[in-house]
Amino acid sequence: TWYVKSMRPDIGNLWGNADTWYSNAKAQGWSVGELPKKGAVATTTSGPMGHVAYVTGVSLDQQWVTIREMNYGA
Repeated sequence: TWYVKSMRPDIGNLWGNADTWYSNAKAQGWSVGELPKKGAVATTTSGPMGHVAYVTGVSLDQQWVTIREMNYGA
């Protein structure tokens, strides 16, 4: 979460572990959804604490998403 927060300093400070980012963002009125968008935060609840990544690009047909992330251990 630290890395994505450094890429998006405008987002909330107390969103918890990655597995709670989506619900906390939504609860605080942030736009959330399932379609990828450059500059967005991708989240997953997989693993013990989830994982987040920063979306750096999306192909025109939305079939490919490019991300930057840190400390993914699996």
